[in-house]
Amino acid sequence: MREESRYRRIARILRREIQSGGLAPGDRLDSEKELEERFEASRNTVRLALGMLRNQGLVVSHPGRGHFVHDVLPVTYYANRTAQQTGSGIEFAAFGAGARVAELLIESASAEVGSRLRISEGERVAVRRTYGYVDGRCTMRRTSYYPMDIAEGSPLMHPADLPEGAGAVLAGLGHPQVGHVDELQTRMPTPEEGEELSIGQGVPVLELYRTGYSEARPVVLEWVVFAGNGARFQYEIDDVGAYRRD
Repeated sequence: MREESRYRRIARILRREIQSGGLAPGDRLDSEKELEERFEASRNTVRLALGMLRNQGLVVSHPGRGHFVHDVLPVTYYANRTAQQTGSGIEFAAFGAGARVAELLIESASAEVGSRLRISEGERVAVRRTYGYVDGRCTMRRTSYYPMDIAEGSPLMHPADLPEGAGAVLAGLGHPQVGHVDELQTRMPTPEEGEELSIGQGVPVLELYRTGYSEARPVVLEWVVFAGNGARFQYEIDDVGAYRRD
């Protein structure tokens, strides 16, 4: 078997053991010597396999201690359920409890922001930036953009948490959200994102653009960056009552 095929096969077997729960988060993998004997492979081949698992965000290495299953457990975001359906859903896990207001800014809309909010590039927007935490770990960074004609003079302009949520504030301002459009993509993190989200080498981020609409217009743009190894999105389409039934 070629060297490349051998290390990929070893990585695939170990990845399956991690994903099946045979190796739990935080567990120590066998030593390189033990893996060499188990797979009858050279040290270089074993190291290539472990390197592949590190790049996939499944394994972390600690010099002098060994290789361990990454202890980051993915957070499930129920992306199209309402808070009433779940008691939490994406409003809780990503955008609600555990989110801490970090910045409140007034900016000129970029071309990207303006096109989604259907305002001219350069128009003023209110910007709220928050970070979401799960068990003390930062899992996402959210930046919310509001057209200034909606946000001005409202609680959206105050650097404080919104206990009822931004959706309730918008509804109170006469702009209840009736739907949203999601755009999801993956990319490699910027150095700043890697530090904020404690992302290991080779781990991508999951980027979400969610544009919220009233019946008449876009009222908010949410730009959320998730640690790619810590987020799982679930969408439920049409009638899935049987799925939720105990």
